[in-house]
Amino acid sequence: MIELKKVSKWYGQFQVLTDCSTQVAKGDVMVICGPSGSGKSTLIKTVNGLEPFQKGEFGQRRDDDDGRHARNGVCDTSRQSRGFHG
Repeated sequence: MIELKKVSKWYGQFQVLTDCSTQVAKGDVMVICGPSGSGKSTLIKTVNGLEPFQKGEFGQRRDDDDGRHARNGVCDTSRQSRGFHG
């Protein structure tokens, strides 16, 4: 299980994430959607350990804990812009 408790992140004075909390159990699928600039990619990067957060807690509980990081089960499938052909 991946668990976020009141995670917040700032870039300078700009707060990108504000008290984000959720739990995702093994095998669950979660979709994060929202408008451009709302912090979706930052949240994924934070869970993957690619971006530090300044406040809150992040935890991972695994029955089969083998030391792998959460990123083995988290991905970013950002929208790809494609031109019209035809």
